[in-house]
Amino acid sequence: MTTISRSKYLSNTNVCPNCGSDDLDGGSFNADCDVAWQRITCGNCNIDWEDTYRLVDIDTVQDIEGNDIEVVD
Repeated sequence: MTTISRSKYLSNTNVCPNCGSDDLDGGSFNADCDVAWQRITCGNCNIDWEDTYRLVDIDTVQDIEGNDIEVVD
């Protein structure tokens, strides 16, 4: 069984966690509430994995008429 380092990949997500190639292709995003995920494939070694994203902020909120709504903490 081959192993890869999650922490090493998360420190540089622009390269394959298996072979180090930057020949990566990402598919469409899927989302559910505050989590999104995307299938990534390495064009060099042909492994694939899912990147997982979490909502960390909101920006530029508008009402239905296009008026800005201030976002505060």
